[in-house]
Amino acid sequence: SWDETMYVIEDWLTGILIASNLSTKFGFVDISEGDFYSKTKEITEDEYVLSHLLKNSPNGEALVELGFADDVDFAIKLSKINDVPEIKEFREMNGISFCVIS
Repeated sequence: SWDETMYVIEDWLTGILIASNLSTKFGFVDISEGDFYSKTKEITEDEYVLSHLLKNSPNGEALVELGFADDVDFAIKLSKINDVPEIKEFREMNGISFCVIS
């Protein structure tokens, strides 16, 4: 059964890719400080290592077992984030908060 508190490697890698993109784009230095961030960023810059980690993650293995190996390969090719949407404004409608992105 699925444990929603379980650590997921895809979330970790995606978070680092987004943080790296924002740091490069906007010059944030606070997120790029520290050994953990820099070592993880090195992992994400090596396409082979990134591909290997995602294919062999629990979710990657489960998708391959279900017959979605080609989909996993395709998703890995999209792993590099080229443009992170920017938040234009925050709104609220009927008690639900949301943001408008560009």
